[in-house]
Amino acid sequence: MLRVSTNRASTNGEAERPGSNDLRKVLTRALPSPHWMADSSERCAVVLFELDDWRAWLPEATAVLDATERERVQRQRRTTGREALALAYALHRLLLGIALGCDARAVPLGRDSRGCPRLADGALHTSLSHADGVAAIAVTAAGPIGVDIEAMRRASVMPEIAERVCHPVEALALRGIAAQERAAALLQLWVRKEALLKAAGIGLACEMNSFTAPLGVQPLPSGGCVGMTALHRLVGSDVWEVAVAAPPTTTIISAWLRPDGAAPVASHGRPATALALY
Repeated sequence: MLRVSTNRASTNGEAERPGSNDLRKVLTRALPSPHWMADSSERCAVVLFELDDWRAWLPEATAVLDATERERVQRQRRTTGREALALAYALHRLLLGIALGCDARAVPLGRDSRGCPRLADGALHTSLSHADGVAAIAVTAAGPIGVDIEAMRRASVMPEIAERVCHPVEALALRGIAAQERAAALLQLWVRKEALLKAAGIGLACEMNSFTAPLGVQPLPSGGCVGMTALHRLVGSDVWEVAVAAPPTTTIISAWLRPDGAAPVASHGRPATALALY
């Protein structure tokens, strides 16, 4: 099932100024509706951000991080990388705080031994992906979930690692198709398999070429969480490739979120509405 959502526009056409309101309130206003993050036992919310939209709130974002997150941020060699990671972590915490009805600093969010984000109380399942200045965050109470996002321009390098990505069945299916189409298909496979591995909670501990990743309902890769998942591709942008693995019974809802008065979505090469489900 699919619900299409948009982010709300500013009522006066002017951007919210940093410091005039706290980041949580700005983020809440950006949601398609006040209760969009609620009812997560039957829905999976996939939220996408262009991080530059939120850079003006960087000091406030950094303040909500815990010690472990700050340490991970500081490992980034470049300033732009540190800032992007801090924003991604903060927006993740803030969204979870909205869903749980608590302060972002009180969200019991940590990481397991494989680096997967986990809530200590198990109230919600969540996944985070960030790449090239964007972040994708998935949240649900229904069960294990995984999300991955990559820039489509990365398709050009995928043929170099095709043997690492493709199961023999997939490699056979891709044989003989045009080079550009094959590169795009390989990127789609990579993103789908990342989403599946995150939902299974095993990261890259399982080799991608050891399992297939068709769209639709299938078992989670072995070695982590067990059970069935539904693998979806979110489409609607010619810039980003996005996949989500979620419990089969959930409804996927998705939206790009931006602060009031941010530059028009089209100028960033992303859709004005939520991505469609394929």
